[in-house]
Amino acid sequence: MSLNKIILILFFYTGVLQSVFFAAYLFVSKKGNIQANRWLGVLLLALVMRLGKSSIIASTGFRPDMLINIGLSSYLIIGALMLFYFKALINPDFRFRKVHLLQFTPFLVVIAFSNWIPYPPNYSGEYKAYIRPFFAWFYRGLHIYLFVYLMINLYWLIGYYKTFKRQKNVTSLDKAKWLWMRSIWGMLIVVWSFYMVNHIFRVPRYETAIIIYTAFVFLLGFMALMNAQVFTQTFDKPKYQNSPLTNQTTHSHIAQIKQLMEEEKVFKNPELNLPRLAEMLDMPTYQLSQIVNEHLASNFADFVNQYRVKEAKELLTNPKYDHYKIAGVAYESGFNNLSSFNTAFKKRVQLTPSQYRKQHSVV
Repeated sequence: MSLNKIILILFFYTGVLQSVFFAAYLFVSKKGNIQANRWLGVLLLALVMRLGKSSIIASTGFRPDMLINIGLSSYLIIGALMLFYFKALINPDFRFRKVHLLQFTPFLVVIAFSNWIPYPPNYSGEYKAYIRPFFAWFYRGLHIYLFVYLMINLYWLIGYYKTFKRQKNVTSLDKAKWLWMRSIWGMLIVVWSFYMVNHIFRVPRYETAIIIYTAFVFLLGFMALMNAQVFTQTFDKPKYQNSPLTNQTTHSHIAQIKQLMEEEKVFKNPELNLPRLAEMLDMPTYQLSQIVNEHLASNFADFVNQYRVKEAKELLTNPKYDHYKIAGVAYESGFNNLSSFNTAFKKRVQLTPSQYRKQHSVV
């Protein structure tokens, strides 16, 4: 085995190990947005499936049908995992529902039949010539499937960017998240392009595509270090012992908070959370938490919901919004799903939104 090949194999396996260790860290870490971190961990393992397959083949020459197809099956989940990661990163309340499992059906089907999908280089003669075009279309289909998901992710990112640009008070965390998400998408589309160029035109060499893939994994780890706040953001409430707040500063902060909520209506942003509001106010998160809990509401969620419910009540009784469905009123008021809207509204008004609208529409 040549020195160049040994170096290349070490490069591949180093990329695999980095991804595995990074994923393990994300699974066990209790800091920041735990749900989003775990989605990223699963995404990294999906990338390892693809890179690991190529690493094993390059180092051992061992390439049974099952290994090939299990490695290639990762194309069927990378796009969906990236989309779920993006959604969980932006919205810590994102919930994975049973219907989402349908997006993993193609992946599970290929895994189930991985031992029965023949890989042409493992065969010879007429049978090899017979199965070659079928496998070629199978391979292309995997890449087309990933490309469709990359476009779905791009559409989602464009929608998020429009919302992002409309925000009056963009925090450094918001900027870091946006940079991080678009970088992941950009690097994946570059890797996808190299593999497709190699498959269609046979240039550059296959090893070059694997090198690009491995470089993507390394770059992902490097960017993670540069954007550490994306992973370590915290939503926990600290204790208030030794708090430096005085009555005068508290009243001043309360005035600032009410100005943001009542005049700028920042509560209409469904991604509003405690750290984000604290950054808008240029105060430590724990101080904002103390002010809210001790002076404004029992907790941050109740504090924000009181403004959202008030806004919803105005919309439900405003003739201009008669054409809005209940879900439309919920989203317009800042709620990110209908269930939480109904719960918060009934808790404060003792009526469902529908009952409230009907009651106030009677002449």
